[in-house]
Amino acid sequence: MLFGTERDQMRTVFIRAWRKFRAGGSLAGVEPMVVDIALRHPGYHAVLDNPEAYEEHDLDSRAAQSNAFLHIGLHIAIHEQRSTDRPPGIRAAYHALRSRLDDAHAVEHRLMDGLEQTLWHAQRDGRDPSASNYLECVARIWSGTNPRCE
Repeated sequence: MLFGTERDQMRTVFIRAWRKFRAGGSLAGVEPMVVDIALRHPGYHAVLDNPEAYEEHDLDSRAAQSNAFLHIGLHIAIHEQRSTDRPPGIRAAYHALRSRLDDAHAVEHRLMDGLEQTLWHAQRDGRDPSASNYLECVARIWSGTNPRCE
């Protein structure tokens, strides 16, 4: 999870992209992805339209559904992981899950559940996140054997 200056910089990127989109401006870099994600989450439009009201909106990683900035950031992380296959195996996991569920956005949310839990446990335990734990967590979420990963 990003804190301090990095957090503020990421929020600025998200807000700037949304404002450009709203004004009909051209988008560059990560901005089209930010806008695409925001458009799939109408509940976040008010946050992006009035970010000052949410400046101190920090919740732990288990609360990404209620934190627009964190949620958008996790979607971007999943896109990056898939495009680079990092951690190794995440692209295959995505495609396997995608073959079982005909909703790419829902698959992203399932991967995000695993990523959130992995990051939260690593932060709680004061260690680096484990790629193998993350992939195992994703597998457990989808199999239903343990939707809460440790």
